[in-house]
Amino acid sequence: MTDGFTEATLRGLSKSFLKEEDYQALVSCNSLEEFKLVLDETDYGKYLLVNDGSKMDSIELKQRLYLKLRDELEYVMSNATDELATFMQFMMHYYQIENVIAFISGVKNN
Repeated sequence: MTDGFTEATLRGLSKSFLKEEDYQALVSCNSLEEFKLVLDETDYGKYLLVNDGSKMDSIELKQRLYLKLRDELEYVMSNATDELATFMQFMMHYYQIENVIAFISGVKNN
């Protein structure tokens, strides 16, 4: 009963998952522009808008896709009960540690 809103939110967010046909279209892309066009038809589209007119590279695309995931997780965590929010924070520690390791590896390998 206390997690009803969070469950409904998660069910709504699960509707934005990429479908099999989306994955097939992404696999058949030959360029980053085609990749972005396919994603533009999904819920990721609003995260791919570039306001300054510059071209987006693969690194920025990856960052924007992670931004969508982060925004959704923060929204769910902000509306979760104490126990669920604590559990989700524990889950996030793994990703934070993974990000630090990736950063150190990147600095080490230039």
